[in-house]
Amino acid sequence: VGLASPREPSDMIEGSPQNLTMSLRILLLAALLCLSQGLPHREQRQPSTLKVDETGIHFVWADEVESLSPPVFTKETMPQVSPTLKCVINLTVQYFLIYTALFIVRTMNQLREEKMTGLQQMLETACTTVTYAPMLSVLFVGTRMRAIQLSQGETEKYALPQWWVQSAMFYCSAAVFAQVALVALIPVVTGDVAAKTDEDGNLDMSGSQAGGIAASIISTLRYLIMLSLYGGFTAVIVGCFMMEG
Repeated sequence: VGLASPREPSDMIEGSPQNLTMSLRILLLAALLCLSQGLPHREQRQPSTLKVDETGIHFVWADEVESLSPPVFTKETMPQVSPTLKCVINLTVQYFLIYTALFIVRTMNQLREEKMTGLQQMLETACTTVTYAPMLSVLFVGTRMRAIQLSQGETEKYALPQWWVQSAMFYCSAAVFAQVALVALIPVVTGDVAAKTDEDGNLDMSGSQAGGIAASIISTLRYLIMLSLYGGFTAVIVGCFMMEG
């Protein structure tokens, strides 16, 4: 049997220059990728503006402008909290305090053998009286936004919202708080377990056992509170449409 003739070296490395070039390209690309991953990434600073001084003209970077720019308001020129925001904060605090207290009392009644039924009923009734708080807050904020729109942000200069609208906001907030206080006071004065409210959250004295002067005082306070509440948000709505920039 004859032996196969050995292949020539030129046949063994045929096409090797192309393979070698491709391999070198792949290795070079891999090296570049490794190098780019190893270098720390630096945040590029963007020039914000040009500054001209005695030394010449040069760029001022954006972060330097922010650090050197003076504050918009100082301690003397800082505007006060608007009456609208004060009323919204007032209503928000009332709303969350009542519901948080009710949650705590309900939890304690579930865990304890001695139930605080009267306190729980009183807080449940109080919760129905603060149902006005969210919608009043929306109305107040909408009125404030309308005032900002008409005055281009200078509400103090143009006295918007009107003074009587701002007073109506305070009357509404006080009326909601007065209803809550009256709900807590009625059981003490009348001896009832808890006050009752109608579907709208207004106090209902039809089934109360109180009589004489106490009943008259409570009824008078009830109607004054309702007048402040309904008259107040009506005045806010009217004032919102009567605003002029």
